[in-house]
Amino acid sequence: MDNEIIYDVRNLNKVFGANENTKVYANRNINLKVRRGEFMAIIGPSGSGKSTLLNIISGLDTPTSGEIHLSGRLMSKLSGSELAQFRRDHIGFIFQAYNLIPVLTVTENIEYVLVLQGKTKPQREAAVKEILNLVGLSGFEHRLPAELSGGQQQRVAVARAVVTKPDIILADEPTANLDSKTGEELIDMMLELNKKYKTTFIFSTHDQMIMRKARRLVTLKDGAVLSDETR
Repeated sequence: MDNEIIYDVRNLNKVFGANENTKVYANRNINLKVRRGEFMAIIGPSGSGKSTLLNIISGLDTPTSGEIHLSGRLMSKLSGSELAQFRRDHIGFIFQAYNLIPVLTVTENIEYVLVLQGKTKPQREAAVKEILNLVGLSGFEHRLPAELSGGQQQRVAVARAVVTKPDIILADEPTANLDSKTGEELIDMMLELNKKYKTTFIFSTHDQMIMRKARRLVTLKDGAVLSDETR
């Protein structure tokens, strides 16, 4: 459903420090609804709480208080194994440092999650072929990460995140290690994937180019939402 709420974040707080003198609010009373198919960026200065928020909504970290509903499920009610499985099936991750497995080929890196999901070999082959074509890496199937440029490695990382057709892609500074031209080509490619699959993209970024292309900007300051602009 095009208008479906993927994330419903309610009164989210993340506090570090054991007593009043050392308490630091990394996230402060955040309320956020994210709908299917959004292409949005969480922005703000260093220390504003962007990465903390991304880690919490991904299930990699837990809030001090508040609720996160992901695709209708209350994340705090999921056991460790349920959360891991839910994250595997519903969330794709793109990292600043690519995080490819160096001893695996392009195909093996991309199909890794499909193997965990129990997809058959023909299903995996069809999915990898489709996504390699979409990210412009047909013919690179058998190369190792070390044989690729930085931009090509990040395209493999995008392909790995998208190949399972998750509800959400979370991207933490995905262009930070790329030159401006390569970074823009990567984001334009993600826009096309966003349109094709209606996958929700959420970026944490300082990159002005991503800010220009995002259709929604959520600005954090001192851990709280300063502004939320849709355009």
